[in-house]
Amino acid sequence: MNTAAIVVAAGEGRRIGGCCKALLDLNGRELIRYSLDLFEASELIDGIFAVVHPDFLTRFEKEFAAQWGYRKIIAWVEGGERRQDSVAAALMRVPEEVSLIAVHDAARPLVTEDLLRRLVYSGRAHGAAVPVVEVVDTIKELDAAGRIVRTLPRERLRAVQTPQVFEASLLRRAYRSAAEREIAVTDDASLIEALGHAVAAVEGSIENIKITVPEDMERGELILRRRGLRIKQRQ
Repeated sequence: MNTAAIVVAAGEGRRIGGCCKALLDLNGRELIRYSLDLFEASELIDGIFAVVHPDFLTRFEKEFAAQWGYRKIIAWVEGGERRQDSVAAALMRVPEEVSLIAVHDAARPLVTEDLLRRLVYSGRAHGAAVPVVEVVDTIKELDAAGRIVRTLPRERLRAVQTPQVFEASLLRRAYRSAAEREIAVTDDASLIEALGHAVAAVEGSIENIKITVPEDMERGELILRRRGLRIKQRQ
């Protein structure tokens, strides 16, 4: 196994109804399956480690694994309290011979093979690569009292997406350092940056949306419709 994918799907989805977010129905399929489908079909990925909510781990391992039949899933991993904890748990299961790791949030179901390919190539070349998109809104920084401190230069700002691709040894080192220094972050690239290692920015996609609130499900279905996929009628 040369390249592994860690699919982070342990969220509870509090802002979208308090359910297991990985099992939300998007166009008749569970949300997590879009990411699993991509990595299963991609020649760039050799194995998948899916991190799921602890309350649903047994169900994923015994029920869904048999139903879905993914060949590349190496392990279903019990997620932690934070996203960071979930990725750390998956890293412990990834074999040492793996040289490249793609970390992806299952909440972004619409990532494409083209974007994955560009990220893998950049990750191999630079050691760390993340997809970014331009920020279209004016961004202002606030102080603790909620007052505007300054307006940030939009032309230099980017919103970051997943998958994020790293040399496996670099990602492991970043997580060990974070544990020792008690660093808490919301994405893996931040831990790489904390080591002082440069992270390459790859042009992402505005269609690579994150499912966070109910309206995002509607946006997801619109994107699927534009891609030519029939929207199934829900019962």
